[in-house]
Amino acid sequence: MKKNIFNELIKVYSNKMAYAILRGERNPSLKAIVLIEESLDIPTKAWLDIKSYLKNNTKNNSKKSNLKINKEVS
Repeated sequence: MKKNIFNELIKVYSNKMAYAILRGERNPSLKAIVLIEESLDIPTKAWLDIKSYLKNNTKNNSKKSNLKINKEVS
């Protein structure tokens, strides 16, 4: 997911700025936020703390939570 967001960010920003945004050091413009929301379904509120959003919403974490839910149901 992080790579996909980075690829969208470099459509608007330089590589250096895109990395700074992903590290949470800078905030993207509204134009970039809307572009990414439309293409990747990243909610606007995720940009308030993008590092936490990326950490908590990865494919691995969603697989683990699905596995946990399946075990509880069984």
